[in-house]
Amino acid sequence: MFYIVFKHICYAIFKILFRLKFEGLENIPDKGACIIASNHRSILDPFLIIAGSKRKIIFLANQYLFDIPVIGALIRKLDALPLNKEKVDIKALRTALKILQDGGIIGIFPEGGVRESGDSNIEEGVLFLASKSKSPIVACTIEDSGEALPPGKYIPKFKRIYIKFFNLIDCKDITKDKYDDYKKLIYKYINNIQEVKDA
Repeated sequence: MFYIVFKHICYAIFKILFRLKFEGLENIPDKGACIIASNHRSILDPFLIIAGSKRKIIFLANQYLFDIPVIGALIRKLDALPLNKEKVDIKALRTALKILQDGGIIGIFPEGGVRESGDSNIEEGVLFLASKSKSPIVACTIEDSGEALPPGKYIPKFKRIYIKFFNLIDCKDITKDKYDDYKKLIYKYINNIQEVKDA
């Protein structure tokens, strides 16, 4: 219940503050497992995605966020999963895998955290989850959230934010030797590189 109320509140506020616009929401399956993989330019990003999604998304979040007053309590209420970035967090990955196997949606920022630009590599956790669960990936790009609320800032600017969800990436046949190809594809999608913009 909290999640639903929070989602609608976010949508209303973000529509006013950021003239929030979504494209490709139909690419999120109506049922069954999938992984939402997005770029990450602002602490707003998971809440922006939640505002538009028709289904509940459980995000993997850096463990330190759970120790921040207010933010930690909020993401706990949203059922986010703490992820220890200092090691291969088997417990978090197993929990996320169970959610996918039960037909849920996992949200992940495969660049590894908030980045000011798309200059980082795609981490393998998203591909591990996709390969083990055979769940499709819905790549997502968020434009201008980093300008609306940059890292380290707490007062948002009135900046239009645009979010696009791309076509499903089929991961049924993904294997370790194909990881690099999938990394390149995900990187291009989430950074909205022209050659895949209309794919």
